[in-house]
Amino acid sequence: PRLGQSSNEDHHLRTLEVRLQHPEPTNIKVVYADKNADDRFAYIVSVHSREIAGVATGSTGAPLVCALQCAIPLARPSPQHVFVLRGFRLSVNGGDRHVERLAVFEADGVLVVALEQAGSPNDFLFEVDYAYLPPAAVKDVGELWDNDIRTRKDIPAGASVIRGFDFRFTNGDHHVREIGVMTPDDGRVEVFFSDKNGDDPFVWSVRWAILAPATTPPSSQ
Repeated sequence: PRLGQSSNEDHHLRTLEVRLQHPEPTNIKVVYADKNADDRFAYIVSVHSREIAGVATGSTGAPLVCALQCAIPLARPSPQHVFVLRGFRLSVNGGDRHVERLAVFEADGVLVVALEQAGSPNDFLFEVDYAYLPPAAVKDVGELWDNDIRTRKDIPAGASVIRGFDFRFTNGDHHVREIGVMTPDDGRVEVFFSDKNGDDPFVWSVRWAILAPATTPPSSQ
């Protein structure tokens, strides 16, 4: 997904949400809002949908409360299964704030979620939907990281999905104008994380996977 303000503006962040709704995958809920939730924004969200034998889907369930960063053990079917994101919601508890770090990723069966903000308290709410893919469904996996303000890097071409991300401003906290990770299936990853000036340094990492060729014609949106 890639979300941004429709004009050269930035705001505090209260809620960031990209989640599949029923019926899937034609219904997707997208929220990018400060506490007033009345600002227009633009977005691009891509979803791959296919039948995969042996896939295990899961969710953290009802909104969980976290302060700065939390680690949640997941029911990983096996060490060979590959975690992929299906959707998430991060929401500042009780208001909106500047942002220093945003992260959702899995490491060895543990889900890590972070929303580091200015001020106190630093608690937030989160929900994460995910899937564990069997090894036969995945052609390749990898992780990229860098500190460019706006970055494009190469990955293998093919049906690509996001396994996680971690963005952090390195010069303090900021308003947010644009945030996103795009994997357009043509062999690239593009990363966006900035306020309206687009000149603040940040470090980032993105975990990706390339799906194995489908045995039946895939659908995508």
